[in-house]
Amino acid sequence: GTTRARTGADCTQESTPDPLPPLRRSNESSLAAMLEHNIVTHWLVKVFSGTANSAWHGTVLVTFIFALSGSNAAAGVAEAAQNTAALAASLPLG
Repeated sequence: GTTRARTGADCTQESTPDPLPPLRRSNESSLAAMLEHNIVTHWLVKVFSGTANSAWHGTVLVTFIFALSGSNAAAGVAEAAQNTAALAASLPLG
């Protein structure tokens, strides 16, 4: 065969190879979308869980105890016990 010398017109601009093949790029974007979805879902669960926990421990349980006993003293003792337990659990954690 004949060999041909390369002239300036032949090597106008060499394209640099793509560092990530298209398949890998699409997998990474779907992974990023999945992680973003998981993070949003996690925060929504935390918000609803925290709200439910706060309502149950702060209001509903004491109201339920008051409705059962009909006494402010019983509801006060229940609330004092809850807060004392929360304080005792939080002290070792700092």
